[in-house]
Amino acid sequence: MYPLQNVFRLRYAPLLVSLLLLPLSAVAQETVNHQVMKTDVLVVTAHPDDESMMAATMARYADQGKVVSLVTCTRGEGVGNGTGKELGASLGIVREGELRRCLSLLGTRYLYFLNQPDWAYTESVQATLARWGKEESLRRLVRLVRILRPEVICTMDPAPVGGQHGHHQAAGRLATEAF
Repeated sequence: MYPLQNVFRLRYAPLLVSLLLLPLSAVAQETVNHQVMKTDVLVVTAHPDDESMMAATMARYADQGKVVSLVTCTRGEGVGNGTGKELGASLGIVREGELRRCLSLLGTRYLYFLNQPDWAYTESVQATLARWGKEESLRRLVRLVRILRPEVICTMDPAPVGGQHGHHQAAGRLATEAF
């Protein structure tokens, strides 16, 4: 055997083997990622703190080994702050941190935001969906539902009831339509 052939084997053989195995590893990686995102229970709410309405249910499913995920439409930046001086975007950061701590106690694995604005209290679902851009909000949520493939979706009451926040109704409607 010529010395040049030995150099080729030593230098390029691992590259050749890795190129041949690349399609197999890509398929394996895709399968792994597909399973990593799988969610058993998806909860859809309007704001950080709305999960408190379903906290016991979320914790129970997580205790049973189920994967629980939360989608919240806003970051909660549009409300008053009774515990600090943060307002607007900085308040949204504080509320997100509080939510993440809460979800870790509940055993919730994933948290997603639709990044819609939290603005003034309204009982109008139409005003909320107009401000959020209903089609874009629905598109984002449908994408998450398709990626997560939940067995169960829990959400807020989509029916307009006196005294019910329009953001809550909108979250319920979006979740129902995404389903």
